[in-house]
Amino acid sequence: MRMPRGGLLGAIVCLAGIGRVVEALSIDINDADSIKSAASQTAYGSMLWYSGNETGQIPGAFPDKWWEGSALFLSLLYYWHYTGDTTYNAEVSQGMEWQAGNGDYMPANYSSYLGNDDQGFWGIAAMTAAEIGFPDVDDGYSWLSLAQGVFNTQVARWDSSNCGGGLRWQIFPYQAGYAMKNSISNGLLFQLAARLARYTNNQTYTEWAEKVWDWSASSPLLNNQTWNVADSTDIEGGCKSQGNNQWSYNYGTYLIGAAYMYNMTEKETWKTAVDGLLGVTLNTFFPQDFNYIMSEVLCEPNEVCNDNEILFKGLVSGWLAFVALLVPSTYDEILPKLQASAQGAAASCSGMSNNTCGVRWHESKWDGWVGMEEQISATDVLSSVLVTEKKGSGPLTSTTGGNSTSNPNAGSGDDSSSDKSQLKSITTGDKAGASIVTIAFVGIWGEHEAHLGDHFLKTMANNTKEFDFIIVGGGPAGCTIASRLASCSEKPRVLLLEAGKHNDSEDLMVDGQRWTTLQQPGMNWGYTTVSQEYCNGRQLDYSRGRGLGGSTAINFGFWTVGCRGDYDRWADLVDDPRFDWVHMQARFKALESFQTEDAEASYGDYVSPRRDDHGQHGPLKVGYAKLWERDIVPMLDIFRDAGFPITRDLNSGNPLGIGPVINSCYQGRRTTAITLLQNSSNNLTTITECSVERLVLEGKRVIGVEAAGARYFASKEVILCAGSLDTPKLLMLSGIGPASQLAKHGIPIICDLSAIGQNLKDHCHVPLAFRRSKESNDRHSFYGEPTASQEALETWRIDGTGSWSIFGCQCVGGWLKSPSVVDSFEFKQLPRAEQEFLNGETVPHYELVSHFPFHMLIPGVSEDFSYVCLVAFLMNPQSRGEVTLQSADPTVPLLFNPRFLSHPYDRRVAIESYRDLLKLSAHPSFSKDTIGDLIRPQGDSDEAILEFWRQFVSSTWHMTGTVKMGRPDDPDAAVDRSFRVRNLEGLRVADMSVVPVLPNSHTQVTAYLVGATCADVLIEEYDLSYQV
Repeated sequence: MRMPRGGLLGAIVCLAGIGRVVEALSIDINDADSIKSAASQTAYGSMLWYSGNETGQIPGAFPDKWWEGSALFLSLLYYWHYTGDTTYNAEVSQGMEWQAGNGDYMPANYSSYLGNDDQGFWGIAAMTAAEIGFPDVDDGYSWLSLAQGVFNTQVARWDSSNCGGGLRWQIFPYQAGYAMKNSISNGLLFQLAARLARYTNNQTYTEWAEKVWDWSASSPLLNNQTWNVADSTDIEGGCKSQGNNQWSYNYGTYLIGAAYMYNMTEKETWKTAVDGLLGVTLNTFFPQDFNYIMSEVLCEPNEVCNDNEILFKGLVSGWLAFVALLVPSTYDEILPKLQASAQGAAASCSGMSNNTCGVRWHESKWDGWVGMEEQISATDVLSSVLVTEKKGSGPLTSTTGGNSTSNPNAGSGDDSSSDKSQLKSITTGDKAGASIVTIAFVGIWGEHEAHLGDHFLKTMANNTKEFDFIIVGGGPAGCTIASRLASCSEKPRVLLLEAGKHNDSEDLMVDGQRWTTLQQPGMNWGYTTVSQEYCNGRQLDYSRGRGLGGSTAINFGFWTVGCRGDYDRWADLVDDPRFDWVHMQARFKALESFQTEDAEASYGDYVSPRRDDHGQHGPLKVGYAKLWERDIVPMLDIFRDAGFPITRDLNSGNPLGIGPVINSCYQGRRTTAITLLQNSSNNLTTITECSVERLVLEGKRVIGVEAAGARYFASKEVILCAGSLDTPKLLMLSGIGPASQLAKHGIPIICDLSAIGQNLKDHCHVPLAFRRSKESNDRHSFYGEPTASQEALETWRIDGTGSWSIFGCQCVGGWLKSPSVVDSFEFKQLPRAEQEFLNGETVPHYELVSHFPFHMLIPGVSEDFSYVCLVAFLMNPQSRGEVTLQSADPTVPLLFNPRFLSHPYDRRVAIESYRDLLKLSAHPSFSKDTIGDLIRPQGDSDEAILEFWRQFVSSTWHMTGTVKMGRPDDPDAAVDRSFRVRNLEGLRVADMSVVPVLPNSHTQVTAYLVGATCADVLIEEYDLSYQV
C-alpha cells in the first residue's frame, strides 16, 4: 500500500483519516449520464494532485516524473471529448503549451534527462488533441505541429548503426538505459507516424510507420507470428536478447498504430496485426479469473506496481476505444471488456472521504492505494466506455474536420540527433550527469522481484521451507557462507535467497565487456543518492548488483585486497585478531587461484608476485590478462619516468606503488561469486527472484524470513548478506533500527538500534582523459570498426581468446601517499589516531588508474577511441553519510546520502591527487603522444580542480559500514565481532555493511573475506566440520 504523498490531496487524506472508506462510485453501464458523473469525480480527484495552475507554480510540470503530465492531460482530453465538460480545458491548453519547448516537447528544464518514451507520450497527447478537434491555442504551437515536432526529432535519432535501426530508450549517452532499445519508445514512434499519416495523408509518415514496424518485427521486440511484445532488447548483444516482461502499454501502442494503418490503407496485413495484437492483449490483461476486468498482471497481484505502471491500464483503455472506432469489426470484442473494467474501477473508488480510486479494479473495492495515477487511470477507463456515444465516427483528419495547423518542419532546431559525431568534448561546462560512470541503469520498469521466482539451482526433494541456516543475498559474502556451510560433513540444510535472477548467460562473462554489465536489464538495482550538497546538488548513480553473484556480476573486475594496515585496524577496533592481516591473508589465499604464468612469461619486468602472498588452489580464478594492449607497458614506464614508485604486486599487503592491476578474470573469462555455488551438494537450496521483505521473529529471536507471503524458517540462524544499502532496509522493515525512523513510518519497534543506517563510507573518483595519437595504441582499430565487436565475440565464444580478451582487460593502477596532503592544514586538523593511521607504512592517501575504457559507459563521448582515460580515487575519506527509511513499503529503497566531499580533508586529497595526475600528463614521456584534451578541469588552481570534482565526481560503489561491527562499548556499532546483531538472537549480518574500516581497495575481495570469516565463526560455534 502506498501512503499519501503530500500536496492538497495529502492534506485531505490527513483530515479524512487514513483508511476511511465511503460508498463507491455508482454507475449504470448503460446510462451515459451516470458514467459522466463518475468520470467527473475521478477527473476532479486527479486534478487535486496538480499544482501547475496555482500562483507561482509551473504549468504542466511534474518535476520528478515529467512524462506523467502528458498522461494527465491526455486523460483530460479524453474526458472532454467524451463528456463535453470543459472544466479543465484551460489547464490542459496552458500546461501542454508551457511544456512544449521549441515545439518538440524537449523543454529546457527537463530535456537533459528525458527518454524517447517520455517525449513520445507528449507527442501522442498533442496528436490526440488535433484528432478530437481540441482548439489550437492562439499565438501558440498548434497541436498538430507539436506532434510533428516530436516526430521530426525522433526520426533524426533513428539509430541505424546499431541493430539495423530502432530508437534507443534514452536520448543522451550519459543516461541510464542508453544501451537499450525498447518497445514503448519504438511503439510510440510507430503510433505517432501512423496517426500523422492518416491525419495529413503525407506519404513520408506512412513510410516511417512501415519502417518502424518492420524493424520492430525483425527485432526481439515484436513477434508478428505469436504477437508477443517484449519490453526491451540490449544493443551490446546486437539486439539478440529479450527482456520479455509483459506490460499492457507495449501491446497497446503497437495495436493502435496498426489500427490507424488499417483504417487508412485497408491492407489485410494490418488487419491481421490488429486481430493478433488485440487477441493477446485481451487474453493477457483482461483475465477470465478477474471477470475480464483489466489488470496489469506483472505487478498488481503482488502489489508492487510503481507510479508509471499504474498508468498503463488507463493509456491502453483510451487506445482500445479508438481501435474500436478505427476498426469497427473489433467494437463488439472491445466494448464488453472496457465496460467490465469501468465497473470495477468505479467500485474501487471508495477510498478516504472523496472517492479515492484504487489499483486492483478486479477486487471491486478500494485496495488502499492513493495517488494521481490511480485517478487518471480510472478517469481513462470511465471516459473510454463512452465510446458508445461516438460509434460510427472516428478520429478526425485534415479532410474530415480536423483544423489544427500543420508545420512539417517543426522541431528541426533540436540537437539530440543520433549522430554522435556532433558531440563535443566533456568539460566542466557540460551536464553534471555526464560523469565517467554516472550512466548505470539500472533496474528497468517492471523488473520486480517481490514475488517468488521460478529459478532453482538446487531444490530439496520434499520442497521444505524449514532449514538450519537461511542466507539472504547471493553476493560474494552470501555465496561464500552458503557454499562453506553446505560443504560441512554434517550436511546442514542451507537456503540461499536472492532477489535477482540467475543471470547465467555466457555472454555476461566476457572479460573485455565487464565495463557494461551493470547496464544489462535486471542486473542493477539502479539506485541513486539524494542530492549531494558538496557536489553541486547532484544525485549520483549508486549501482548495486541484482542477481546471483551480487555486485561481482556487474563490477569492473579489480581484484585488490588492500593494505595490511586496514585489517590490523579492523582487528583493533573490534578487539579480535580474527580480522587482522595474518588471518585475513590466510583466508584470501584460500579463496584465490592466482594465475600468473602467461603474464610473467611476457611481462616479467612488471609482474613478479611472491608466491607466499597468494593462493594457487582456491575456487576463484584471478590474475592478469594474457595479452595486454600495446600501450600498457609504455604507460608503466611513463609512471616510472615521472617519479612514481613502481610495484610488481598490488596484493602483497602493501599496495603502495603503480603496477598492473590484478583482475577477477582468467583466460578471457570473468570470475564471479556464482563460481562458489557450482557443484554444490543437495543440502544447499538456492532460490532466485525471491525478494525477502522482512524477518520473522518470536520475541527477540529471529526464526525465519518472509518473502511475498511465503515464510522460510531457520532452526539455527538467519544471516543477512544483502549489502550496505539493503541489509539496513530489511532490518528497519522488521522493526530493528533507529526508533525515531521506525515510529515515523508506523513500524512496530522490536529493537531500538540507532547505529543501523549510520556510518556510511564510500570511495569516489573523477576522470582525466586525453586524445592520443593513433600510432600510440590500437584501440581505434578495434572499437572504431563496426563489425569488430561481434566478430570478436564469436571468437571469444569458441575459446575465450580474441580481441575481447585483450581490449579493456588490463589496467595500470596503484595506491600512493601524498606529502602535500600530510603537510596540509586539513591533515593536521584530523584526530591524532587518524593521522597515525594515515601515516602507516602501507596506508595510501589516494589511488590512480589508467586505461579506463569510459566510452563503453558513455557511448558516443569520443569518436576517436585512441584516447587514454586516467582516474583519481579518494582513499580513507573522512566524510560520513547515512541511509534512512523513507517508506514502510518493501519495494521502496532507503534514502542514500554518502555526503561526498563534505569533509575538508577529503577535499584536500581530491585536489592533491588530481594535481598529481595533471603532473603525470604534463611529463614529456606522456605528452609526446597527446593530441588534445578530452576531459579535464578548466584550470589547474585548487578552486578549478575542486569545482571539477564537484561537477564530475562519481561513487566507486564501495558502500561500507551501515551496520557497523564494534566492541560492546561502541555506541556506533550494531553487530558484535561474531556478526551477531545486538540484543537479538538467531540473526547475523555478514556483508560490507558490518566492516568498520573502508579498505584501501576495490571492495569485492573484502566482501568475500567477510563471508569467509563469518562462515568460520558459524562452523566453529555449531561444531561443524568444513570440508574443502
